[in-house]
Amino acid sequence: MSRFLTLVPAAVSATEFVEFWRRFYTDTDAAYFGNIGPDGNLATDNVLALMRWKSGPRHETRAEGFGRAVPLQVFNDARAKRTFDDVELRAAYDEITHFLRRAGHQRSDGIIWRIFLCHIAQPQTTPIYDVNVWRAWGFIEEWLDADYLAQRPNRFATYLDYRRWFNGLVSTYSLDSREVDRALMAFGQFLGSRWRGLL
Repeated sequence: MSRFLTLVPAAVSATEFVEFWRRFYTDTDAAYFGNIGPDGNLATDNVLALMRWKSGPRHETRAEGFGRAVPLQVFNDARAKRTFDDVELRAAYDEITHFLRRAGHQRSDGIIWRIFLCHIAQPQTTPIYDVNVWRAWGFIEEWLDADYLAQRPNRFATYLDYRRWFNGLVSTYSLDSREVDRALMAFGQFLGSRWRGLL
């Protein structure tokens, strides 16, 4: 039997979007779930495993250096709060940046790993951020144009906007935050591929 398919872009609900796109997320989350432990204190091994998971094997050594640069107490003190408002998140981001710079890391304007370290500190309200979820967000909210496809997110203020949008999706539609992240990641990868012309 033959099976011919087309991809027809059609507006769907947030729940349908997550259900569809999360299936295309290809990475394993075993290391993530085995180490993020949102309830309770972290050990150094947890932080290093999470940094390796985020960076992939190509940047593993550098990512571990970032993880070691931030004192464990920074993460565990943040976890005692259970949630961050924007001011608290900015303070945690600045503190992490301070320790990274003191260790000779993070001389550039890159924000992705710093935000991920903030996510490790406060996973419930600090979503993961990278070029893929940024792209997906831009497409969904209709501000992404072709010029942005070659760019990377680099402003903390923009991340705060993303964070409000992401957490709003999760709470409004009663979605699982990890499933939302998987869906956005997969959709953003699609937008960065040659297949984006299908949309």
